[in-house]
Amino acid sequence: MGANLLAERAGCGGFIGDSGYLSLFEMLKNKTARICVMGLGYVGLPLAKALCESGYHVFGVDPDSSKVNSLVCKKSYISSVKNCEVECMLDSSRFFVSCDFEQAIFSSDVVIICVPTPLTQNRDPDMRYVLAAMNEIANAAYGSGTKLVILESTTYPGTMRQIAEPILRKSMGEVGKDYFMAYCPEREDPGNKEFHTNSIPKVVGAADRESLELAASLYGSVVPSVIKVSSWETAESVKLMENIFRFVNISLVNEMKMIFQKLGVDVWEVIEAASTKPFGYMPFYPGSGIGGHCIPVDPVFLNWKIKSSGMRSLFIDAAIQLNEDVENFVVGRVAYGLDWMFGKGLRGSRILVVGVAYKANVNDFRESPALNIFKKLNDRGAIVNYYDPFIERIDDAEESLSLNGVRSVELSENYLRSQDAVLICTPHDGVDYRMILNNSKLIVDSKNVYKNVSAKNIVRA
Repeated sequence: MGANLLAERAGCGGFIGDSGYLSLFEMLKNKTARICVMGLGYVGLPLAKALCESGYHVFGVDPDSSKVNSLVCKKSYISSVKNCEVECMLDSSRFFVSCDFEQAIFSSDVVIICVPTPLTQNRDPDMRYVLAAMNEIANAAYGSGTKLVILESTTYPGTMRQIAEPILRKSMGEVGKDYFMAYCPEREDPGNKEFHTNSIPKVVGAADRESLELAASLYGSVVPSVIKVSSWETAESVKLMENIFRFVNISLVNEMKMIFQKLGVDVWEVIEAASTKPFGYMPFYPGSGIGGHCIPVDPVFLNWKIKSSGMRSLFIDAAIQLNEDVENFVVGRVAYGLDWMFGKGLRGSRILVVGVAYKANVNDFRESPALNIFKKLNDRGAIVNYYDPFIERIDDAEESLSLNGVRSVELSENYLRSQDAVLICTPHDGVDYRMILNNSKLIVDSKNVYKNVSAKNIVRA
């Protein structure tokens, strides 16, 4: 059915007429616009779901055939979208999924790009997925009518103007006339039970007033409010500001944890008491580091842009260093616990890491500090395994970690008793922490799981 609809729509490529803006605006208003979502990961799939629920027809495309096949079989691969929701999307006849970028782009009126923007091995912005997406659009859109192109992937200020628009200009003509472009930073928070794609306000910046109004019209029918800003660069900077704020403050509280530990003060009690102040304070919580697809990456994006402009940020540099320091601190606390409890070192010790996802209750381990700690313990001679009910196997991790193919162990009383130490990095709901407490020789707790427990085998990290 999806292929037939695509073909039918492809045959109507010229119907938009001379006034592309007015026609697009009318189609968005009536929800007859066909929308292509490029990339069906943690951003793209929830967005496709929200668009379908709002009444749009959505063509979801992804180069990963396993993802496409999973969706065709009505199975979700991310925790924020349930299997039954995928089934409803498909059964509504408003969602069509494939690996055919060219046909989906040609057949759509709006193309929204939700591709990864990771870092290279040199810790520079890796823009190859954005470049590939823009080239796909430029090649496929010729002769298909006026389009609105929106980038949601996190990036640095200047990407739209310096990279994206010049690619489209070569084959699609003049922005604001022959096609329209906007930037709308994604604001997904996987695992957040309170906020979802269709309940989070959207920030939009665009090439011109017409592009801005088109993008605002689209998102205004999906989310509670749209904040229109003056330029692409402003919108690109908003996402960086949001996540660098979090990055710096989490780094700060992790430093406070290390300092207070030296002073014999419980940082968790300090945070709890400080949180009673009704103004001028916002609680952030320490852990084993900072992970995820945005928070540890966005500061590096801006730092790269800053340095390429001949400037530097002392705050961002310090926060990046602190993130690595806290991982080393956690490894040091494991070493301290083994020495204190058994008079032995890391080499040859059997250590179980509980939770390798970057945050609780998600199946995403991108930039997870737990993986870095896993590698650091391995490098010091420990025999390390992990348990994570959300991540059965580690695949597609950074090559430098050498962890691809490692599988989660089965958590049992006997297995726990065979370990010298258990390190809690990510506190998922549903894990039997009482069983871990009752059967572990040593527990190193980096997330205050055992907040009110006084036991000799617990080391705070």
